[in-house]
Amino acid sequence: MKLNWPVWKSWDLRKLTRAMIRANQLITFWVRMALVVPLIGAILFLGIHFIPIIRTDSAFLALFSSSLSLVELENFQNSLSGHLSLWMLVLLLVPFFIWRTLAADVAARAQKRQADTACAGLLNDRLAQAIALLGNDQQAVRLGGIYILERIAREEPQSYHWLVMDILCGFIRGYATWQPKRGIEDDDEEEDDNFSTAPRRPPADIQMALTVLMRRDRNIKPREDLRLDLSRADLRGANLIGAHFENTRFEEAHLEGARMENAHFFQADFEGAYLDDADLEGADLRETTFKDAYLIGTLLKNANLMEADLEDAHLEGANFTEANLRKTRFWGAHLKGADFMEADLQGASLLNADMEEANLWKANLEGADMRKANLRGARLWGAQLKSANLWTAHLEEANLMEATNLTAEQMKNVVTDDKTALPNYL
Repeated sequence: MKLNWPVWKSWDLRKLTRAMIRANQLITFWVRMALVVPLIGAILFLGIHFIPIIRTDSAFLALFSSSLSLVELENFQNSLSGHLSLWMLVLLLVPFFIWRTLAADVAARAQKRQADTACAGLLNDRLAQAIALLGNDQQAVRLGGIYILERIAREEPQSYHWLVMDILCGFIRGYATWQPKRGIEDDDEEEDDNFSTAPRRPPADIQMALTVLMRRDRNIKPREDLRLDLSRADLRGANLIGAHFENTRFEEAHLEGARMENAHFFQADFEGAYLDDADLEGADLRETTFKDAYLIGTLLKNANLMEADLEDAHLEGANFTEANLRKTRFWGAHLKGADFMEADLQGASLLNADMEEANLWKANLEGADMRKANLRGARLWGAQLKSANLWTAHLEEANLMEATNLTAEQMKNVVTDDKTALPNYL
């Protein structure tokens, strides 16, 4: 891979600029010293020649000669000469050093601004050249641009970190946009092809850009109006294991078959996204939006979906084993054949949800709202149903054996048939 020379050498130019600034500071220091030393010498010279004049001035000595002996007068003259020399030096040097300190501070500030401007210019040049590399037709060149952008984000995190992350998100959306195939005569065949979940992996440069986003410095907080945006991106089969994408936009993105075990998606937006057969085991999905999303056959074992929104989502065959689904909203969700074994659905809202043949073995449904839910053929063996609202729910062929805290009052207005298996205490 052959890249433009300044892209790789700009770091050396930055070092050279700082070295030149340091050399300028040293030259300024020695020039000042060349001015200070002669000035001090001149002051000493004047002091040496001025003191004898004081010592021999007759008018000056006449003031004290009448009251002092010769020895006392000699001692006084010597003392006066020393004090005059000292005060002369102080009066002359103090203003000079004050001026020198202020001048040095002004010069240092100016040089720092000059250095910052030069470094910012070099970084802007590198940023522009790295962005240009992202538009290259060769994948290896685009990878080089991604590495340069990551380095810039690390060198100047306060100024460039989130700018680089936003650029990489735009790169992913641009090069990995979901492209439905056209020109198929049969509409049903076209739809099946567009929503294919065939195993695949994203290109190396797209995966690398995702990796840089994953290892970004999360201590640098973005502005309130800035979010990572991967909406409508084709990320099928991507490796996002352990990733942190809190508050990230994934609307209508394709993540079929993606590896997202133990990933963090707190308050992320997956509205209308496609996550069929994705692996989200142990993922943090609290307060995440999955409205109208497709999670058919998705693995959500031990995942935390507390207060998540799955309204009208397609979750047929999804695995929620031991998942935290407290206060999760499943309004009108498609949950046929889903596995909720030992899941915590306390306070969950399953209003009008289709849970036909779902497995709710020993699930905690305390206080759950299952009004108008379709539970035909569902397995509720050993489920906790305390205060659960089953008004007009369909329980034909359902198995509620060993279910706990189910009352006759709860079973009023519930649709059952002769194949519905109720607990022995009812």
